[in-house]
Amino acid sequence: MSASTSPTPARRSAPLPVRVIGAVLRHPLVRRLKAPLIAGRWWWRGRSTANPPLPATPRELLFLCQGNICRSPFAAELARRRLDARGLAAVRSVSAGLRASQAPESPPDAVRAAAHYAIALAGHRALDVTAAQMTSAD
Repeated sequence: MSASTSPTPARRSAPLPVRVIGAVLRHPLVRRLKAPLIAGRWWWRGRSTANPPLPATPRELLFLCQGNICRSPFAAELARRRLDARGLAAVRSVSAGLRASQAPESPPDAVRAAAHYAIALAGHRALDVTAAQMTSAD
């Protein structure tokens, strides 16, 4: 008696017109033509949004990114240096993540890139943003 094998379901592909349109939209020439249109759309959208003005005497700047593993810690450290250079050492510069990464440390590529700016990310640990940070930051 032979073991019965269950037939594997056939993979359904998209209809031909959908596949053709998708292939055309992914073509490098079409992407080059779409790029200015997309950039223009984002430029137009950006005109209606603006960052709120900083208070006259800010106390704390909060930098947020998705995982708080490399971008926001880098930005916070760079801002701290620039604040110190302008004599604003009392202004705190902190970073946090919307969903802090579970990685134990910053990726090696990010550590090397930050090192070009003399910023050490090697000891950074990701932190989730808290409600207290959001209300205290300027």
